[in-house]
Amino acid sequence: MVAGARADRLAARAQSTPTRCLIVRARLLAERRSDAEILLASLPITRESEELRLDLALSFAQAGQLDKARDLLTRLAARPTLSAELQIRGHEVRAEIERLAGNVHQSSWELEQAKRLRDNGVPK
Repeated sequence: MVAGARADRLAARAQSTPTRCLIVRARLLAERRSDAEILLASLPITRESEELRLDLALSFAQAGQLDKARDLLTRLAARPTLSAELQIRGHEVRAEIERLAGNVHQSSWELEQAKRLRDNGVPK
C-alpha cells in the first residue's frame, strides 16, 4: 500500500491539469472510481477531462453501477460544448452500458446514433 499512499500524497499536491488528469486515469486503472470522480469534479472542462468522464462512466457500468454510469453520461451530454467526436463516443459508451443492462434494443439504437453522427462527417 506504500505506492497507494505516495499516489495520494501526489494527488493532494498536484496543481497542473495534466498531472491531475494522469492521477484520475491511475485511479480508474486501480478501480478507485470514487476517488477519480472527486478529482474529476475539480478539473476544468477540457477534451481530456471529458474523455476521462466517459471512461469513468464506462468503469462504473463495468462494476455494475449502471445508474451511476447513466447519470454521468446524462450530465456530460447536456454540455453544449461537447464535440461531435465526444458525442459519438458518448453514444458508444451508452451502448455498452445498455448492453450490460440487458437492453439490447437501446444498445443498438445508441450504436445507430453514433454511426449517424460519424456518417455526417465526424472523424473516427
